[in-house]
Amino acid sequence: MRRLRWLFTIALVLSGAVAIPMARSGAVVFGSTVDAKTVPFTVAILFRDRPNAFWGQFCDGEYVDSYWVLTAAHCVVGRGPHSIQVASGITNRTDITMADRRDIAQIVVDPNYDSIKATNDVALLRLVQPAPASSVIPMNVDPTFPALGAPLHVYGWGYVNGATDLAYTNSLQGGAVTDFAGPRGSCGRWPTYDPNYNLCAAGRIPNSPHIVDSCNGDSGGPLVADTPGGPRLVGTVDYGDFLCGNSYVDPGVYARVSTLASWISYVVTTTPHLSIANNTIVEGNPYYGNKTMHLTVTLDHAVPAAVQVDFKTVDSSAKAGSDYKATAGTLTIPANSLTGTVNVVIISDKVKEPTEGFFVVLSNPRVAKLARGVAIGWILDND
Repeated sequence: MRRLRWLFTIALVLSGAVAIPMARSGAVVFGSTVDAKTVPFTVAILFRDRPNAFWGQFCDGEYVDSYWVLTAAHCVVGRGPHSIQVASGITNRTDITMADRRDIAQIVVDPNYDSIKATNDVALLRLVQPAPASSVIPMNVDPTFPALGAPLHVYGWGYVNGATDLAYTNSLQGGAVTDFAGPRGSCGRWPTYDPNYNLCAAGRIPNSPHIVDSCNGDSGGPLVADTPGGPRLVGTVDYGDFLCGNSYVDPGVYARVSTLASWISYVVTTTPHLSIANNTIVEGNPYYGNKTMHLTVTLDHAVPAAVQVDFKTVDSSAKAGSDYKATAGTLTIPANSLTGTVNVVIISDKVKEPTEGFFVVLSNPRVAKLARGVAIGWILDND
């Protein structure tokens, strides 16, 4: 997806005027191993059909919401949500099992993504099941931050020695870099660098021509500022020199989160919320058989992905086996639909009794969040 941009600059490359741009799909060059639990927002993006995560990881991302992962658009354009998974909190890729992976329900690419100019190079992955809220990293929304020379950190898995030795690492790497351009500066020899949409960062290495840099396999990964309020996401890995870490005149380029935060927040707030409503039914006559109570589960808005939630009945004054039949299972609301129904069989009898009730409890929502997860089913006596 960077091929057209490469062709656009090839003449300048041959003259030495610019570096060769390359999408960064690996790890931080000249960084060091980082315990993934200390940066829980960092996410490995994996091919679903490759059980060995060492070979399955191809891009990175970060949790910007418990249901959403931010990554690079060029990582996921043309891919379906069921072809990829994500994992986090595990330092070594070879330790990631299939059970550690989270499924993706939907991919949303920034509609203004331009693969030639490398602007708006971001996409959001909607998770089927949420990540812990403690894994979410806040986004920077201040367009004047970071300033020129601000200290930053970049994280990812992949190539570690850049131009000197394209070694592929098993462990998560982190590197200290600084902002090379500030809010309005230029970035090395990159002709289409736009400070409104991009950040420029690299880390100088004493007595070396090389730099700390992101590399192949890092695309979409986090560029982070340590602030008094904790880590803050300022950018995501976008592109750089194909000889990662080669020279400070070719720093890494990142998508500027402050410019894209409004679109990201808009998409994130589209996470639907589930509610289940109470219902009341008059007990039936056993001569005519049992009745069925229908409790409606509603989404506040439809989404282009199936929503699932587990349910079960719980006794209150009404008792399973004598007043109703206990039930449990998983309700699926189809993509682009708003409602589903939990059905509970009400047992008919000729015993005079007061109004009784039982609970229906929702849990473990997939794709959606719970707004109201408990309903009461009331049974009115007819005797």
